[in-house]
Amino acid sequence: MKQRLLIAIGIAALAAAATMLYEAHELTSSSYNYINARTCVEALKELEPNPFNESAAASITARLPISIQVVVEGVNGTQLARYGNYIPITPQAPGGVLPPSGGVAILGPGACMYVGSEYTVTVKLGLWPKALYAGAAGFALLIGGFASLIVADRAGEGRQEGDE
Repeated sequence: MKQRLLIAIGIAALAAAATMLYEAHELTSSSYNYINARTCVEALKELEPNPFNESAAASITARLPISIQVVVEGVNGTQLARYGNYIPITPQAPGGVLPPSGGVAILGPGACMYVGSEYTVTVKLGLWPKALYAGAAGFALLIGGFASLIVADRAGEGRQEGDE
């Protein structure tokens, strides 16, 4: 009876793992579609009037399946503000020549920078955290499912040896 229960638990965990890993793949794919220069520049436009307003970044992540980090630096390089977190999935290009004041520089597929007269605003876009969590949960269920099946197999071997 114990062996059958462990097998059922293992199979259920493996089925749930497959579902979670598929969900993680779909969420990652959806998130990746928004990690581009266009989305980055649109985010900069929303942040440009007041780059210290964290709620603007929060509204972006509420609308789009992405994570976002905003860094505001003074022209002398001092960091004035940093908020948000992002999970990078695209390579970032090293900073090159900055555009003139009021210009936008594309630093990579998921990063861009606005250069103002008094500060610069760097926006980095990344993977939606929900995709990462779904992948981690799916992986944990996969390990748990196989562990349950191994324990069930060992329990069956012990019972067979006891029968002989």
